Amino acid sequence: MSERGVRLGFLLLVLLGLGSSVRAQSMPERVDFSKPPSEVEAYNKVRFAVRGERTAKGLVLTVEGEAYYPDGAVIKIALRYWKQTRYLTSWKVKVEDRQFRATLRPVPRRLPGGALTVEAWFALAEQTPETKRAMKDGGYFSCSPP
Repeated sequence: MSERGVRLGFLLLVLLGLGSSVRAQSMPERVDFSKPPSEVEAYNKVRFAVRGERTAKGLVLTVEGEAYYPDGAVIKIALRYWKQTRYLTSWKVKVEDRQFRATLRPVPRRLPGGALTVEAWFALAEQTPETKRAMKDGGYFSCSPP
């Protein structure tokens, strides 16, 4: 599969319509914690759900999910209009007991018609030395050395 096909497939998974969400049939809805972390693919280590609420200040989104990363790992949650690359807002959250939660501050401006994309990003380079050590010692990588 081409790189473009992989990117489009990933974006399809995270598209969020204001009325409903789009899901791929082949992706599991939950993280499989029954396997060792090194056997779970990177794209299957995070799963989340999004709830939206319109307030007087704008749209407030609550993101709750689970992640197969050690406590203290940082995940960036970002919101953008699906046709743009610039984020409307983003938030960094820490994993605690394999779970995370973020409430994205209100998006005050009027949103164009269409869909929003909510993304969760894990970047190894942004992790603390303690988290990197916990990942290495806990067998989170599929190869050694990572």
